[in-house]
Amino acid sequence: MNKKQFSKYIKHFDFKNLFINLGWDNYADEISLAVDDSKFSLKGIAEKRGFVIVVCLPEVNGDIPLS
Repeated sequence: MNKKQFSKYIKHFDFKNLFINLGWDNYADEISLAVDDSKFSLKGIAEKRGFVIVVCLPEVNGDIPLS
């Protein structure tokens, strides 16, 4: 992967393809997380040797958990 491709993935928040193209394995599990009165979804995108990359999807108003 060259710098231009890397920058494109970052600019488009395309972390799944970024990690897959860096040689990570696909990971598609989803974890629900409750923080105070809010519920969030952690979506798995890639895995390498037991280490998982997840993305926290924001609430409708754009909030993400702070703790």
